[in-house]
Amino acid sequence: MFGQQGKTEGSSRSRLWLMVGMVVLLGVVVWRSGGPVEVVALDGWSHVLGDVESEATNEADKPTLMLFTADWCPPCQVLKKDVLKDPAIAARLPREFRLVVVDLTEPTRQANAWADRFEVSAIPEMVILDTEGEAVSRIVGSMGREAFVDWIDKGLAAMK
Repeated sequence: MFGQQGKTEGSSRSRLWLMVGMVVLLGVVVWRSGGPVEVVALDGWSHVLGDVESEATNEADKPTLMLFTADWCPPCQVLKKDVLKDPAIAARLPREFRLVVVDLTEPTRQANAWADRFEVSAIPEMVILDTEGEAVSRIVGSMGREAFVDWIDKGLAAMK
């Protein structure tokens, strides 16, 4: 019994190290090849320029939709390409929101301050702010068009 148990533990460790090695190798191959990430630009979205407190409130009487993203983040690029650049969504968002991108590719002090203020835990992360600069809804990760529109609708309804 003892010998059999030790053999099973050794096999598990070997498989674990093999899997770790394969993941590392895959990462090196992707990194060396320049990566599969195609950076998607968003038209009509502002980049954060001012400090957190002065820009959190919004004189335009529109809520703010903030996108925390990075060029090296594949799910961020999928969200931008498949959802945010969808013609119907791209036309709707500027009518209903002030659109702000917080780029964490090479985070600045200001970008880090925004991420800290809204306790961003992962990217892509989107936060809806009311006109007073308070977060009313957030979502982490990439999603489909229908899920995004549903999230936006619920966020807007929460402010009424």
